[in-house]
Amino acid sequence: MKTIIIKRPKDKEKYYSDVDIKIFINGSLVEKIGQNEIKEIIINESPFEIKAKLRGGYQSKKLEIDPVNLDEIEIVSNISIGLPPLLIFSASMPLFIFAMNREIFDLWKIVAFLLFFATLVAAIIQFFRIRRNGILIFESKEHKV
Repeated sequence: MKTIIIKRPKDKEKYYSDVDIKIFINGSLVEKIGQNEIKEIIINESPFEIKAKLRGGYQSKKLEIDPVNLDEIEIVSNISIGLPPLLIFSASMPLFIFAMNREIFDLWKIVAFLLFFATLVAAIIQFFRIRRNGILIFESKEHKV
């Protein structure tokens, strides 16, 4: 049996978050880690798959890790992913509803529909981005002192 240290450093995340990230090893939930916390997990010496999930669909890729050469893992929210999909999509809803309920300027209806469709596509793309890379898992570069 080997002990692996899992960290979620606050300084590597863009925003403060009270939400815990769920850590799955070989498909089973083993721990929840909050921001700026350090957890120890006891595992077998054999290679294992680790995945992290957060509410709202954010998750990491499955990562296969050999614990023989590893002592620490860092899990952080991906700071390059911006707005949640629902926020992107909901921004165009009032304009779309307003334009469709007016009887003037068919051009405005076309523009509103195109804007609505473009934000819907952007929201779908953003949803798949967070499902794939919403959380990052990597080996810790810092060593224990």
